[in-house]
Parts: sequence; C-alpha cells; structure tokens
Amino acid sequence: MYLHPPAASSSMSFGTGVSELVHRVVVHLIHVVSVLDDLIEDAGHRFAGWSVHVALALGHYFYLVFQHPSEWAVVAFYAFINFLHVHPHIVHILCWTIFFGPIVVLLPFLVLHELVFSIVFNLSFVSHGLIRGALEDQYTALKESFLDRREPFFALVEEAAARYNQLTTLCLPLVVVRLAAAALAMYVTYGIWFGW
Repeated sequence: MYLHPPAASSSMSFGTGVSELVHRVVVHLIHVVSVLDDLIEDAGHRFAGWSVHVALALGHYFYLVFQHPSEWAVVAFYAFINFLHVHPHIVHILCWTIFFGPIVVLLPFLVLHELVFSIVFNLSFVSHGLIRGALEDQYTALKESFLDRREPFFALVEEAAARYNQLTTLCLPLVVVRLAAAALAMYVTYGIWFGW
C-alpha cells in the first residue's frame, strides 16, 4: 500500500502545537545562522584566500535556506512515522542490519544449522540400535562434514564484517548512523512488543 504524503502548502494541518513548535525551531535556527554568519564574516576579515569566500558563500546559503524554510522536512517526518507504524518489521530488520553489519547474513544459516542438528539428533534416538556405531561418533562425523563446507563462507562473512566495523568506526558520521539505527531498532522493538 503506497501512502501519499500531504501536499506541501502554507496551510498544513498538523495541529497548532506542532506548527508553533516548528515556527519556534525555525526562528532559533535563523538566529543561530545569523550569529554564525556574523562569525564567518568576522573571520573573513582576519584570513585571506579563497576559503574565506567559500565560507562566506556557505554561511549566506544557510542563512537563505533557514530564512525561507520549506515544509518538506515536516512532511517527510510525518511520512516516515506513518511508514514506521504501518511497516515496523521492515524498519526493524533494516535498522538491525545497519547496526550489526554483514554478520546478519549468518543468522538464517545458524538457525538452519541448529534446526538440522536437532532433527538429526532426535532421529538418531528413533533409529537407536538400527545404525552401527556410537551416537557420539556419528554426531562428530556429521559435525565435521558440515564444518568443512561452511568454513569458507563463514570466513568470508567474518572478513566482510571486520572491514565494515573498521570503516564505520573510523568515520564519526557512520558511527552516529549505526547508533541511531540501533536506537530506532530498540524503539521499534518496543513498539512491536507493547504496541504503539
């Protein structure tokens, strides 16, 4: 089911409390940007070169953006909240995948592995006395045959997970994204278990 976000207009009906809150946030952001613009302009008088012009242009750009804010951010936020409430499991899986990285690929295989071993183990009791050899020897032989087949795949996933962890811990914005994904996943877990 595709949800259409409300049309962006000056008369959005999110409630007066939300509109006032958005207006207050925008007013404070405009004030912060104007102070930053003054600081950048003051720094421009102290330093020479092209970087000063770039900084002034960026400060002026941010000032213009916050001087005339659009309502797309509010519309996008409410569309995301609506999607979160309609499809919490997709968001839940995606957030935990972002947080844990490629190691998540192993979860279905580990569940399948445990399921197969529990079935084989219980079937061995059914066929007790019909198959030659000790139960422990059969279990060890079966385990070693599976280990030989899955070790290269597990090593590949472990290497990818180590690389993912290294890349995301070296870059602070990626660390923030991973932690935000974990926080959102915990919130969605709470919402799934206890209701919204």
